[in-house]
Amino acid sequence: VLLLLSTLQPWVALVLALAGVPALIVRLSRGRRLYEWRRSLAPLEREAGDLRGQSARIQAARVQLAPWSGFPLAPDDVRSTRNTVAMLGTVPKASLEKWRAEDTLGGLCELEAVSEQRDQVYVYVLLHRSCESDVTQKLKEGGFAPVTLPPSPLSARERLSELAAEETQVDEKQRDVTARTAALAGE
Repeated sequence: VLLLLSTLQPWVALVLALAGVPALIVRLSRGRRLYEWRRSLAPLEREAGDLRGQSARIQAARVQLAPWSGFPLAPDDVRSTRNTVAMLGTVPKASLEKWRAEDTLGGLCELEAVSEQRDQVYVYVLLHRSCESDVTQKLKEGGFAPVTLPPSPLSARERLSELAAEETQVDEKQRDVTARTAALAGE
């Protein structure tokens, strides 16, 4: 269109072209602001994602450790020796009651119930190595499932306290990121 008008009257094309420049500048300015806004949001989005990951990790650790909060030993202290085998695990409540009533596992094996959830009992098993094969077979038959806790020099209760403090810090950081994001959105 401008080319057609320029053939008729050169100054008309110039006036029409200059009239469109402010609109183009406004669009470019708005696009630049939007680009800058998105660029400033990207690190906040990454930080928020990292914090969500940390929060999920903390929750998973809390769920794993919660049944063991009454157990006084640290996971690092539950280990076998040359003469003994030590392990943590879960067993159906009915099996544990049967073993105790019938003294099925023998005198060289000790099961300590740590906690119960529904029909599962969380147990600490300590047995003499001489009866390991017999006892582990009976444990398997009764539905025993070994549990491996993450290595830690702290007991489950101490680790849960540590995780609660860590969760508080993550929550504070999440509130800060949310506030900074809201401040950017308000601009």
